[in-house]
Amino acid sequence: MARELKRNTLKDGFYIEVCSMGSRQGGIRIASETFEEMMRQQENYKANKYVIIWGEHKEGKWLHEKKLPAEPTAPKQKKVTA
Repeated sequence: MARELKRNTLKDGFYIEVCSMGSRQGGIRIASETFEEMMRQQENYKANKYVIIWGEHKEGKWLHEKKLPAEPTAPKQKKVTA
């Protein structure tokens, strides 16, 4: 017997996705209640992670298209030669 799977539904709000530096897939979605809160979270994470802005989700639909991630702004480390 197979059991029924429940479809995950997203709450209403604004979403970003945070991915590790080496990969742009399999990130974590972070929800915010307001646009300003979402933008603040984006600024915090973009120093060392890829951040994808998904936009606003309301009543089961996305109101804006997602934006591709910008390159992280973390300073590059210099190679040390011996």
